[in-house]
Amino acid sequence: KRLYASVDDIDLFPGAMSERPLQGGLVGPTFACIIAIQFRQLRKCDRFWYENEDPSVRFSEAQLAEIRKTTLSKIFCENLDIPGDMQRAAFDLPSNFLNPRIPCHTMPQIDLSAWRENVVQGCQIGGRHVSVGESAFPSPCTSCICTNEGAQCASLRITDCAQLAREWPRDVILRDDVCSAQCGLVLQNNNAPSGNIPGLTAPPLHRAARSRTLPVVTFQGFRFPDLSPFIG
Repeated sequence: KRLYASVDDIDLFPGAMSERPLQGGLVGPTFACIIAIQFRQLRKCDRFWYENEDPSVRFSEAQLAEIRKTTLSKIFCENLDIPGDMQRAAFDLPSNFLNPRIPCHTMPQIDLSAWRENVVQGCQIGGRHVSVGESAFPSPCTSCICTNEGAQCASLRITDCAQLAREWPRDVILRDDVCSAQCGLVLQNNNAPSGNIPGLTAPPLHRAARSRTLPVVTFQGFRFPDLSPFIG
């Protein structure tokens, strides 16, 4: 207060050094925020960071799940000649309540089977094996393609419910939520002929058959255009 007339005049470095450290930390909130942003940007720009989205180097979801459940304390337990227990958070001091010491064998262990390379490449789609690059239909309104990352599926937009009914059994279609949302009401009438299935609209009438004569409307001398040919 004796050196600066306003807090806005304080330089960043001496001001941050003057802050009280955060609980459990060595620096105050300003430096803590700057350091956190720095590490976040380093991780974001590192193409070899294990959580990056680069398909050429990224881990699978199963591998990421195994990596994330592993702790530094477990790594210490497996690689150092130490007693049989250690605190859960290796970087924090032990605490009976917040960070207790626990036996090493109770810590989650990584399962390396997620890295096992399968001899047979492909996916299981709809109960059958599909090679990489091929597609299959696990249900009438769902299409899946096999990729190196696994099966990628998408819902189909149905434009002809009658054609769908000719290609798939009715009960199979109704069990598919995507099909039921689009053609469920159409297929309720099980005995309807394929050409008269409810819900299929007839072609629109010719414009001349739909036109009608409407009175000419004017407003303060302005004559509105005749839109009767475009009104059903």
